[in-house]
Amino acid sequence: VQELFAREAEGGKLTVGEKFSRQLEALSEVLEQGGNLFVRCIKPNPASMPGLVNRPLVLEQLVCGGVGAALEMRKYGFPDRLAYATFVSEFWILDFGMEKRKTTLPRRHAEDLLSVFVGQPGEQYAFGDNKVFMRAGVLAFLRALVAFKTYRFAIVVQRKWRIKKHTEFIHAISSAREKCLELSKGAAVRGIAE
Repeated sequence: VQELFAREAEGGKLTVGEKFSRQLEALSEVLEQGGNLFVRCIKPNPASMPGLVNRPLVLEQLVCGGVGAALEMRKYGFPDRLAYATFVSEFWILDFGMEKRKTTLPRRHAEDLLSVFVGQPGEQYAFGDNKVFMRAGVLAFLRALVAFKTYRFAIVVQRKWRIKKHTEFIHAISSAREKCLELSKGAAVRGIAE
């Protein structure tokens, strides 16, 4: 119990909201590291009868369990968060000058990518010490851009491959035609063919 109310190293006490935020962040990190899904069980009615829902009981369980507060906090906060290195490894394809940026710090690279594709920080995203925090929709938008760019890149690669293969095929046909002409000329000279 003392750990819950212990003073911080800076000397100040944490507010209830700060404690909740830290606990929620710690829980999120634990859940992200695990492969299992977290399921909160809610009793629909005191008798646990199928098909019967006691709405006040369900609401009370959600509120007391912190689910409502967690959802509100994520709604008004920045629910999507990625470490800078993870962000850069996922979205590097959006940067045209990646070869020149190999020595750039991941945070600086993430800042540049977000400013180009989302705009200035503040309302849509924010930077922490180790992670970039994004509002709902920003991460989906960036992933859609990556999917689009990957799709376009695949089309370009396919087109170049087809051109290369067709060029090789045409060259092979031309070579075979020239050999046939040489053979027919040689046969005509020998009197084998007319």
